[in-house]
Amino acid sequence: MSSLNIRPTDDKDDLVNRPTIKSANITDGILPQFVLLSTLLLKVDTRNDFYCGLSTGNERRVHHAQRLMEEDPLIPKKDHNKNVIESVSGIGNVYYKYSSDDMFTGAHVAELGADHSGGNITVRQSPRKESQKNKDSMKTKFKEWGIDLKWVALFPHIDDFNGREPGQNFLGSVSRTVIDDNIIGGLPVECVTKRRMTMTFCQRKVHEDTEQREMCASKIHEVLWRWKNNPAGTKQNDDDIKEYAKQIRYAATKDLFYKATHHNKCLYYSIFSTGQRKVAERFQLGLYRQVEALATLVHCNGPDMHHLYFNHLLTVDKLPMDLVGADFIRYCTSKEGGKSVMSKGEGIRHQPHWRLPYLKAEMLYGLRVLLSVIDDVNSGQLSREDAFKRIKEIKWVGGLMANHLFAVSILHGLIAKHKLQAFPEVASMLCSVVRKRLFENDDGTTDEHIRKAMA
Repeated sequence: MSSLNIRPTDDKDDLVNRPTIKSANITDGILPQFVLLSTLLLKVDTRNDFYCGLSTGNERRVHHAQRLMEEDPLIPKKDHNKNVIESVSGIGNVYYKYSSDDMFTGAHVAELGADHSGGNITVRQSPRKESQKNKDSMKTKFKEWGIDLKWVALFPHIDDFNGREPGQNFLGSVSRTVIDDNIIGGLPVECVTKRRMTMTFCQRKVHEDTEQREMCASKIHEVLWRWKNNPAGTKQNDDDIKEYAKQIRYAATKDLFYKATHHNKCLYYSIFSTGQRKVAERFQLGLYRQVEALATLVHCNGPDMHHLYFNHLLTVDKLPMDLVGADFIRYCTSKEGGKSVMSKGEGIRHQPHWRLPYLKAEMLYGLRVLLSVIDDVNSGQLSREDAFKRIKEIKWVGGLMANHLFAVSILHGLIAKHKLQAFPEVASMLCSVVRKRLFENDDGTTDEHIRKAMA
C-alpha cells in the first residue's frame, strides 16, 4: 500500500513531476494508519534521534508528509499535522503450529509476490519476476548458512526507494500475531494457524530527488530569464524572420552564408532536409535510400559539406549504386569535395572518430537500426525514451546527434509529427556545460537532474 505515485500530473505548473498520492490509497483506509504510526514513532523517539534529527526534517514534514493527509477529506484537520511519515506498507504472514511445538510458514514453497506496479497491493503468480529472483537468491544463501528453509518466516523484501538523508533513512515496523480459529482445508486438525500482520513505514527518496530537481530547474530558469531580459553582451539574432528570408531569396550567390544562430533550430535543420528532399524527388527515392541519405548526418559537423554533396547529386544523371553514406565520404575526401568531410568550425566532437576507420558493415548495421527506429516510431510501437535508446546503437551517435537525426527526419517527412521534435534529448555534453557553469561541477547534480529541470 504505497502512498506515492510518480506519474506525470495534469498540473501545467509542475515542471519537475512532483510525486502524488495514488488514487486507490485515498479510499482504502491506509491514510489514517499514517497518523497512528506517526504518533507511535514520535512517542518512542522522544529525543528526535530516530526521526527528524535535523532541522530540515520538520520543514520536509510540512511539504510532504502532511500534504498526503490533504488528499483524504475524511481525515480531521487536527490530525493533519500529526503525520510525519511518507509511505506505509502492509505485510501478512501465516504460520502453522503443530502440537509438537514445531512452527513453519510454508514461505519457501510459495510462488507469490507483491505487485508494486499498480495502485493496489495484489497477490500474483510471479515465478520469474524480480521478487521471485530475490527469493531464489536468498534460498541459496540460507542453504549455504545451513538453515532449513521451513523455518524461514519472511523472505527479505528488496526496496531501494527509501529515504537516504540523515534523519530520513529509517524503516520502522510494528506487528501483531493472532490465532486464526478457522480450520484450513488440507491441514491436520492438531495444526494451529497463526496470522501475523505487519505494518512498515519509511520516507521516500523520491521527495529528495524532486527537491533537487526543483533547485536545479530554478537555477537554470533564473539564468535563462536573465539572459532573455538582458541581452546586452550576448550574441543573439534579432533580425526579423521575413527580412532574413528576403536576404536569402535575393542573395547574389547560391553559396551558403552564415548568420547568428536563430532561436528556431528548424531554420538550421532545413538546410539538411531541403537537400535530401530535392534529391529524393529527382531520383524518386524509396524509403531505404532516403534513410541512407539521412544517415550522412552522422559524419557532419555542420551543413557545408552536406549542402555541397547533395547539390552535386542534383547535377548527375544517375544516383551512385554504392551506399549514399559511403559515396558522401568518398566525395568529401576527394579533390572536388575539399579532401575532408569537415564543415566550417573546429569539429572538436568529431575529430576523434574522423581519424578512425568506419567499416561498411558498421554503416549497414546503423542503417538497419535507423530504419527500424523510423518504422516503429511511426507505427507507435516505440516510445520517445526507447527511440533515443535504440538510435544510439548506431556508431558515433550520441544524444546530440540523435537530436539531429530526429529533427531532420521529421522536417523531411520520414517521421510523422512527433513529440521527439518538441522534447529533444538534453545531450551529456550540454549537461556537463550546465553543471560546470551553473553548479560549480557539483557531482550531486547528475545529468538526469539537469535533463528533467530543462524539460
